[in-house]
Amino acid sequence: MKRKNVVLSVLVTMFVTVLAMANEPGNPKLAVVSQKPGVFKVIYEGGNVGNVSVRIFNTYGEEVFAEVLAGVNGFMRPINFRGMEPGIYTIEVANQNGKQIQKVSYR
Repeated sequence: MKRKNVVLSVLVTMFVTVLAMANEPGNPKLAVVSQKPGVFKVIYEGGNVGNVSVRIFNTYGEEVFAEVLAGVNGFMRPINFRGMEPGIYTIEVANQNGKQIQKVSYR
């Protein structure tokens, strides 16, 4: 189990690095990192100050969480999935420049 977590952490770190290098300055960036069992950290950099919406959808496409952050250009926020049904969840972060989507698997 620990080996799986180490491998997953390395893959996520590589993904975040590639994501940071692939985007041009000013383009929104999103990364979701597994922090501990049942908790994911959402890291977002939008480039421009404005309202940012965070929405989470379950496996069936039903919205299970929604929040609007006012006057931000980025954030780091833990999202607790404990108590939710296991499945694939879609995390959507949007601002005036568009939206970024990432899927996570909660078991």
